[in-house]
Amino acid sequence: MEKYCEEVRNQIAKGIDFEKDAFELPLSVKSELAEVAKKYGYRKPKDSYFGLGGSFYCCLQRVYKRMIQKVIIE
Repeated sequence: MEKYCEEVRNQIAKGIDFEKDAFELPLSVKSELAEVAKKYGYRKPKDSYFGLGGSFYCCLQRVYKRMIQKVIIE
């Protein structure tokens, strides 16, 4: 999960709000995240309700929450 810290920072700089639910994301953002996920070699869980972009968002959201807990970002 630590390899995604820099990507979380990049997505925050692009304006992604990790406080939102994955259902609230526009399709354009999900498709953009799917392309980024492919670059990382991310594979979505088989039982995931979301597509690749939504699953990657949830992964980044978990990393974001850990970064807040550890006070890496504010």
